[in-house]
Amino acid sequence: MPIQWHKLPNPVTHRQSFMMSDRLRLAMILPHILRRFLKLKHLKQRSIDELQENLSVNSGLVINRLIQCWAIVAKCARFCFNLSFNDESYETLNSLLKQEIILLTKMFPQNFTHLPNLHINAHLQCHAKTFATLVNSAVGIKEMVHRTFKGAVPHTNGKMIERDLIKRYNTLQALRNIIDGTLDSRYNTLGNGYYQNNIFRSLLSSWYATSVTNYDTREIDEEEINSPVDFICEIRYRIKWKYYEISQNNFEPNMSIDGDIYNGLKMAYKDYFNFLEYIHNKKIVYFNYITYKVLNDNDESSIIRIRVGDIVEIEEENEGTSYAIVKAIFLHTYNNDKTYPFYFVNWFEKVKGRNGFDTLMTCQKYKICTEREKYLNIFPISLVTSMPKIHFVHQCVDNCLIESHDLSQPYLLNEFFYNAI
Repeated sequence: MPIQWHKLPNPVTHRQSFMMSDRLRLAMILPHILRRFLKLKHLKQRSIDELQENLSVNSGLVINRLIQCWAIVAKCARFCFNLSFNDESYETLNSLLKQEIILLTKMFPQNFTHLPNLHINAHLQCHAKTFATLVNSAVGIKEMVHRTFKGAVPHTNGKMIERDLIKRYNTLQALRNIIDGTLDSRYNTLGNGYYQNNIFRSLLSSWYATSVTNYDTREIDEEEINSPVDFICEIRYRIKWKYYEISQNNFEPNMSIDGDIYNGLKMAYKDYFNFLEYIHNKKIVYFNYITYKVLNDNDESSIIRIRVGDIVEIEEENEGTSYAIVKAIFLHTYNNDKTYPFYFVNWFEKVKGRNGFDTLMTCQKYKICTEREKYLNIFPISLVTSMPKIHFVHQCVDNCLIESHDLSQPYLLNEFFYNAI
């Protein structure tokens, strides 16, 4: 999931308590989830037979049709929540809505044929032209109120509270009887009490009630940082990397003169600061998170929050908008005793040719460029002046692990991703 999202509730046990924003976010990633795991064995044979009959295809194509249907639905939702439209996007929206109606009525005729809600979608293009947007501005306020109440009872929504409380009480009472050695005529072996066992007693001696909130207790350094440009101010960073974290991420705390970090930093100082001197200080301090304020021409400001792992947009003179993943945030003190913040990024490179587009998901393929000599990787923070608004999904294979993907496999630019209400 996108790194900036909060944890989604369980769609099985908390489905009835999903807020609208939760449902929209689930729709953004559901086509990718289905693409990853859905097999024929996960469907009932009756459902497979019905889909085969409705679609007039063999069983091998049923899964692809289901994924395609979800992809169209997700893309329709994204276009409906656009804040602005032009002539091209009007036509795209109309085309997607027609595809959605055809697919849903063909695949699930009993559920969607003559459904009023589906018929209303045919008029959305007209509404968009009339009102310039399809977004209801009042929904956001209602969602905030819902979120406030939901936050008070995050673990009880959509569940049987009475049953859970009775189950918990019975469990605690049973543990008390076993530990204290309370006699029970039904069981002859509970009279001694496990609390007399020294090992068991030491295990329970540290039990106490506490808050479930976990705070990061690592020190937050507030050293003064020099802004690389005038329109960036109030730079703050937090969660300093420890030595083992630097090693795990294949970086070095002290630059070697012939290393990639040194050469990249030297080029960044030359291109963006016009500093041409030999770099005397080799020490680099890495952090996990940075925030800063960006001022525009109208003296309005926006707060930028970037953490390691975010995917950012960077404007290039020749390529236009390019995408890169932040691998490190670091500080370096130059010869003038001023400390400047930098990003180390890995670039996403568009896969070209016939294999560069996923026709099932209707998403463009990208790959991470791991050759450091091919692109510059180190830039001052002034190149990132907007919050991350994009999402990539890796096409995982069997040897992929969490936070450790097989980089020979491509990434998909998630065309269904947008800022939900």
